[in-house]
Amino acid sequence: MNTNKKALIVFVVFLYLISFVYAQDYALFSGKFYELKQGEEKIEFEFYNGTYNICESEEKSVSILVVNKEAIDNSYRLDASGVSWASLNVQEFSLPKKQSGVIFLELSPGSNTNGKYTVGVNSLSSIGNVRKNLNLNVNVEKCHSLKLEIQDEDKVCGGTKKQYDGEIINDGKQKIDVDLNLNAPNWVNLDDNSFSIAPNDKEKFELNADIPANAKGIFKLVVGAVIQDLPSIKTEKKLSIEVVPKYDCYKADAISDEKIVNSYSNEFVPIKIRNSGIKQANYEIVIEAPSWVSIEPNKLIINSEQTGNINLQINPSFEIPEGNYPIKIHVKFDDVAYPKNIEIVLSKNIFLKKFKSFSVFYQYYIYVLLLIAIILFIFRRQISNKIKIYYKNYKIKQARLRALKAARKARRLKIQLKKLEKAQLEVKKIDKFRRKWISVVSEFTSLTRIRLFFIAVIGAVLILFFSIYQYNFPVSKDFVKSYYVYFIAGILISIFIIFLIEFYKPLFKLLKKIR
Repeated sequence: MNTNKKALIVFVVFLYLISFVYAQDYALFSGKFYELKQGEEKIEFEFYNGTYNICESEEKSVSILVVNKEAIDNSYRLDASGVSWASLNVQEFSLPKKQSGVIFLELSPGSNTNGKYTVGVNSLSSIGNVRKNLNLNVNVEKCHSLKLEIQDEDKVCGGTKKQYDGEIINDGKQKIDVDLNLNAPNWVNLDDNSFSIAPNDKEKFELNADIPANAKGIFKLVVGAVIQDLPSIKTEKKLSIEVVPKYDCYKADAISDEKIVNSYSNEFVPIKIRNSGIKQANYEIVIEAPSWVSIEPNKLIINSEQTGNINLQINPSFEIPEGNYPIKIHVKFDDVAYPKNIEIVLSKNIFLKKFKSFSVFYQYYIYVLLLIAIILFIFRRQISNKIKIYYKNYKIKQARLRALKAARKARRLKIQLKKLEKAQLEVKKIDKFRRKWISVVSEFTSLTRIRLFFIAVIGAVLILFFSIYQYNFPVSKDFVKSYYVYFIAGILISIFIIFLIEFYKPLFKLLKKIR
């Protein structure tokens, strides 16, 4: 009896050990990519032992076959290793004896993951704690690429239409279908928003902007692109549009005097038109004025920050009464107008008004001239005596110089008298010629000084007129036109005074000879 019991125990231990050995016999096999359909019950597994090629941002599943070769049921735990973007759809499951099952290794590499990887599938059986490892070679390729190109910024005027060209670029290895979207003001739209782009190709798209005339500020536009089948692959570009209102964009300034005085003469008054905007403008000039006032030309094309010129013609008849006549000049661009108000003053008695204006304008110069005249009058005797003393000293000095020269000459002549007796006649001729030459040189020197004086005066006057015409300095050319009589008289008087100061010595000589 005891012998039978021992034999039974040994048999049970033997069966246990046999089952433990058999529990170690299971296998893992890799298969092809498989797309599991919803509700699918039977899976057709195909063995594959090569490299798995997958694209960035793509999702695929690799079928993994688990075969239980045991004569008993067993359960298994599985996990994926090697990369973060690989996972198993089932982590733990059971298989009856001599059965097999399929699980899926899900691969989903993100963007910028191209390269070669080794992905491991690791399993552990619950009976026997047997580990199995299956390594898969995965090659991630940059199959899909999406880029947008469009300018970054622009500065435009209100009331204009602008088109912005952009490009969608596919640098990948597969054809892509792209959807565009736009986040922008309602006056901007896309010409098309769906595109199919071949590998290593590009497609153009257009943004159309119909900018309102009163729009102002900086507007941000965002153009986005996404691949239809791969929404994770997307990109966007920003465009900043600075809009200047139409009025400021083509702003024109008419530059002229507020009042124009006319003495019933045909007069042309120049007026400058300045483009203070940011764009070139084609202006139309319109005038509201009496029939005897006109303007030319009536159209001007002016670049930004540049000026153009127009002429205001004033030609009143004597039947028109004296008075003030307001006119208005409109510088127009499209439907925007920039007005300029000018007042024309007609006056027949203009001489007195001009004289008063001249006196007011030059009052400080007149005060200085009067002060100089008073000082000269008060000290006239002292000045006259000083001039006479200076002139007398000058004569004495000249007489001494002549006497010295004569003495030296007499001494030389006395020493050489015997040797030059035969040449007296020749010496006299030479001496006569020398005196004549000295007289001619003296006269030439005086004439040269006078000529240089007048040349300097003429040069100064020319420089003054050039400065007035080009730069309106020290007075405007319009003022010179109005007061040219006084201007010329002032110049002549100044020349006369300078002439007297410069050449008073020869004048005194001349007056003395006349006496």
